[in-house]
Formats: sequence, C-alpha cells, structure tokens
Amino acid sequence: MEYRKFGDADLEVSVVGFGGWPMGGTQYGTWDDTEGQRAVQRALDAGITCFDNASGYGLGQSERVMGSALKGHRNDVIIITKCGME
Repeated sequence: MEYRKFGDADLEVSVVGFGGWPMGGTQYGTWDDTEGQRAVQRALDAGITCFDNASGYGLGQSERVMGSALKGHRNDVIIITKCGME
C-alpha cells in the first residue's frame, strides 16, 4: 500500500480509502452487517488506513458497523467524517 502525508499534520494515510456509505444499508438494497465488518477487516489487512463515514449513512448504521469492525484499531487508522443532516 502506498501512503502519503495527510495535510499539514504529522500523519500518513493510505492513498486508497474505504467508504462506509454502503454499510448504511439504505441505498443498495439488502445489506449484511457481518459482511461489512469483513470488508473493513480485509481493508485493514490490505494496509488501508483511511476510512470515510458519516452519521447520515443509514442514520448511523454505517458508523456502528464500521466502529465495531475497527475496535482495537483506532490508533492505527484515520477516520474522515462529515456532519450536518437536515
């Protein structure tokens, strides 16, 4: 995996990120949370350290699934999020 400096901070992040939108389960039909957790684990195994999520993805469902999958890895990853729901 290739990594790059993240902004002005003393952080490096994988050039490939993992997006959590599908794990919200509201846009792509049926979704299996266990499969989502496996996908996060495979991303970690591949060296991905950049994870994108937001509270609007399934009204927090994606955050719950990803949070569970990243448990124990919080100091190893960068989580990018957005805020503001109408």
